[in-house]
This record gives sequence, structure tokens and C-alpha cells, in this order.
Amino acid sequence: MKLAFCLFRYFPYSGLSRVFLSIVNEMARRGHQIDAYVYEWQGDYPDSVNINLLPSGKWTNHNRDAAYYKTVRPFLATGQYDAVIGFNKMPELDFYYAGDFCYIDRISSKYSDLYRLTPRHHHFARFEKEVFGVQSDTVLLMLSGREKQIYQNNYGTDETRFVILPPALDKKNVITDDIEQVRSKKRAELNLSDEQLLVLFVGSGFKTKGLDRAIEAISDLSVALRAKTRLMVVGQDNALAYRQRATRLGIQESVEFVGGRFDVPELMQAADLLIHPAYREAAGNVLLEAIASGLPVLTTDSCGYASHITDANAGHVLESPVSQQALSAKLEQMLLSDQRQQWSDNGRNYGQRKDLYEMPVFAANTIEQKVPEIVQKKSQHASKYRTQKSAQYYLTYRTEFESQQLRQLFDNPDKYLDDHAINIIKHDQTTTVAVIECDGQLYVLKRYNTKGAWHFFKRSVRVTRASICWNYAHRLLQAGLLTPMPVGYRENRVGQFRGRSYYLAKFSTGMTLHEFLKDNPDQERLQLSANLMKNFFQVMAVQNLAHGDLKASNFLISDDRLEVLDLDSMRSYQSKQFHQHKLFRDKRRFLRNWLQQPEVYEFFKQSLLTSSEQSRLSDMSNELAMQD
Repeated sequence: MKLAFCLFRYFPYSGLSRVFLSIVNEMARRGHQIDAYVYEWQGDYPDSVNINLLPSGKWTNHNRDAAYYKTVRPFLATGQYDAVIGFNKMPELDFYYAGDFCYIDRISSKYSDLYRLTPRHHHFARFEKEVFGVQSDTVLLMLSGREKQIYQNNYGTDETRFVILPPALDKKNVITDDIEQVRSKKRAELNLSDEQLLVLFVGSGFKTKGLDRAIEAISDLSVALRAKTRLMVVGQDNALAYRQRATRLGIQESVEFVGGRFDVPELMQAADLLIHPAYREAAGNVLLEAIASGLPVLTTDSCGYASHITDANAGHVLESPVSQQALSAKLEQMLLSDQRQQWSDNGRNYGQRKDLYEMPVFAANTIEQKVPEIVQKKSQHASKYRTQKSAQYYLTYRTEFESQQLRQLFDNPDKYLDDHAINIIKHDQTTTVAVIECDGQLYVLKRYNTKGAWHFFKRSVRVTRASICWNYAHRLLQAGLLTPMPVGYRENRVGQFRGRSYYLAKFSTGMTLHEFLKDNPDQERLQLSANLMKNFFQVMAVQNLAHGDLKASNFLISDDRLEVLDLDSMRSYQSKQFHQHKLFRDKRRFLRNWLQQPEVYEFFKQSLLTSSEQSRLSDMSNELAMQD
């Protein structure tokens, strides 16, 4: 096979770069022809691959990345490659190695609406959607189930596109022989006495890997312990702000920045603890290298590989949300603990597992197995989705529904709505919902309106409600819940600003739950409804979802099956506590549908709420009664 490997930057201290090279070497060893495209390469050139250096004259990261894609695209479009394997997010990839965290999930809680106006946000959000969106066919090589779940929460990505890779531990980075001799020699080079403690921080992304937290934790150590503790920072990044932080805290003599190093395995033998308090880390290969080397680890559960620390009992994993106080206290406890030798022994034993070293072979096998199917799909143009985009609109729809009339609908949905609406279900300032006919079939077209200039501005930088419906419809169907078949959606755009959006789904027949249970329903109908709703809430609990608008009219019952409607308020939640709160609010809103039917209300309350939720509901009712 002839394969193209795409990586923006290669530098030898990067974990992503090392994984890239390991997979490239494995594919080349199997006789495949490899072309690699990069805009920067530091270090030696491998003999196994043809390296193509692309020009990059841009100053900002997002402009450099966009320029890279624009330059590499003509090479990929020639059809000379059986598959394109990417290690950074960009359009037109056949495989993506997911070494980075979910951008959309991160900005949703960290940045304001104003940030969403920036070209930087527009670029990163678009490139990520091209890889993980429902309309994409890219095979996703994931490092952990945790990151997979986060992407599914945000994009509704089809389960079949994910492949979970085993860890990518390299035996060359783990010293197992003459460890005492290596430790003594390296500590002597570093001028460390037997009484001194060396805490290691390794990573070329100081901000996301939590170097600020590590420096604060060193500063918070007791005076006697801090006097004999040294933090060594290994990594290729801008250290100026962190040097200044150490100086402000008065610990500049205790923190040493040594840049990128090739002797990290020896440093791990010399050190007493690895601190890796990352805010976000898709995997964290350094965690595995540390415990396999016998170095205890203090990290956070935001790292994809943090579970290996727990499984090996080779250190401690802090649960999110992580406070600085908890990190500092745990660092001091671990440095003083008698368990350090036990953690070290446990990690070395864990590091002997064969599956920790099989990732390049596993990835190569996956690529070889899936490429024939990819080539066939390309030759038949068999993608399930078609996407069109311009400065005026963005459109995605399922190709199985493609027709001239459907294209007319999406070309001018407002005109089609006026000409072909059979029944206007709802029309107000924010939403128009209509049953329409297209190609002899019935569909529901939802148009999301804007009330005025201020409402337009607020909505123009956010994910559109049509896009939310599209993503969560796929998510529910994958999870086993029924919702009307999503057909496509369109967003009107003015440059980067989003205007009206339109969501098209198949029309579903059936009775609303409100109609199904009106007029004193019998026990059989009540029990069926309760069972269906119980299953609904169980799936929502497992999937970390909340619906947000549980009116009885948003559920249809047909042939003893439940369909869920109106998904534009649905959200996913990473925080377990916050999700439980939102799910309780969903249940409380659902019960409000039956305030005029006390028997139905009580039946659902006993069937759907746990005892603690029932107690919480009663407490709230009593409080409201006292206020009245």
C-alpha cells in the first residue's frame, strides 16, 4: 500500500511525534510505501519514510495549521494514496490518531461567547468537526474510552468508527537492568545527595500538563521538606512565565528547567516521584514510562492513562475537580510516605505486561484491515453523508435521502416551507415547526428563528440548535433510544456568524404520551408508560445526558415503543454530580405534566424516582408550601 502520514510538527521530545514515528516504522517494516508531510522536522530523518517539508510562513498556530492543510491537500487529492493517516485534526483524513483532547468540550466551559468570534476558534472547531462529526467517515484511533466518550458526547459520533488502541509504551524508554547503578550515576551527575528528593515533571506542553500546579505544590511543602526537594522540569516549551512564578514564590533555587532531554529514562531512575497534574491529557504516555521504570506517580484523573496508576497501585490519582490544596497535601504525603518502595515495585511488575508495548503493531494491523474497505468506499462514493459549505451556509444530509426535490428544499428552506407545508405545528419568534412533503414522504422541518439583532448576535457564535438536534439524534439512536430519523441540517452563515438554522427529520406517527395517558388510563397503559420512561432515564444516566425539556408532548408512543422528540435543549455532562442534578430536574419536570392527574403523578413518582429523589422532591414541595 501507498500511505500518506500527516503531522504538523515533528520534534523528538514530543510524545505524539514518537508515536507517529513508531507507527510509520512498523508500516514501513511491513513493506508499505510511506510519504510523510510536515511543516517542521527537528532531529534525524528516518530511512524508512520519505519526508516532505511544506512551507509555513504564518505566525499563529491556527494559521500555520490552515496553511499546512491548504498546501498538502493537492498532494492528497491526486488519488495516489490508498489511505491518509493524520496525527492532527484536519479534513479528508481516513484515519486519525487522537492524541489531543476534545477542543469543543474544552472551550464550552472555559471561554466566553466573544472568543467564539475569533478566527482561531473558527479554525479549530471546523477542523475537529471534519474529523469527528457525524458526516465524516474517518476511522478514529483512540487512546482511551474516556476520551472516546467525550467526543461522542459532543458530536454523536458513530460507535463503529472508534478503535481503542492499547498503550504505546516503548521498551527503549524503560530501564530494567542495573537500575541501582544507573540511579547512583545519574544522581551524582545531578549533584544530588542521598537525603535530597528529586521530583520530575516531564512534558512539552507546560500549560495543559499543569506545570503551574506543580510549582505551587513545591512552594506549599513544609519548610524542612522543601529545603531538600528539587523540581526538575523536562520539556520543550516557553518557560519564562513559569520561571517568574517560581521566583515570585521564592523557590527559584528549587526549580530547574532543563529543556528537552534524551536521557529521560535515566532521570526517571534518579528521581523519587513524577508529578503530572494535567488539566487535560488524552493519554499521558509518560505515566506508563514512569511506573514501568519504578518511579511513583502523582497525577490527575484528567489523563487518559491515569487508570493504569490505580490498576498498578504505583502512586496516586487525584479526582476532578482538583484543588491546589489537595495536590499540595498529597505531594507532601507521598514524599514522606514509607510506601514509595512498594509503589516502585508495583510499577515495575506492572510494566512487564506485554500489552503495554503492542500499540504500533495493533495500529498497523488496524490500518491494514480497514484500508480495503476505505478504498472500496471511495471508488463507489459510498459515504452515508454529503456535506456542502460556503461563506453563506453549511449543509449536511444523509445520501440515502438524496434527490432533486431534497436539494431544492435545502437550497431554499424558507421558500420550501412556504410552498410545501402541510401542517404548521408551531410558529413563534424562536421556532417554526412544520410537517412537509418531499418525494412523496412526510418530514418535519424545524426552523430556528432569531428574535432580533441581540438574539442573533448571541446565537451567531454558538453551536446552532439544528446542529444540536442532529448530533443528539444520532447519539440517542446509537444508545438504543428511538427518535425520528435525522435527515439533514443547514446553517445560514455570514462568514463566521451563524444565522437561521434548519433541521429535517422523518415524520413519526403515534400518540403523544399526554394523549396516551389522558382520561384515567388503565393499569396496563400506566405500567407500559412507566417501563418505557424508566428505560429512557436509565439510558440518559448511562450516557451522561439530560433532555432539558420533558413535556409529555415530546414523547410519542407507537406500537408499544417510545420515541423522543425536541432534542435542541439536550446536553451532556462530564461532572457526575452536575449530571445527577440535571437528571433530577428532568424527572421533576416530567412529573409536572401530571399535576392534574394525581394517580398518574404518584405512579410515575414511585416508578421513576429513587427514595432519595422522592425525599428531595418532598422537601422542595414543603419549602414551596411554606413560602406560599
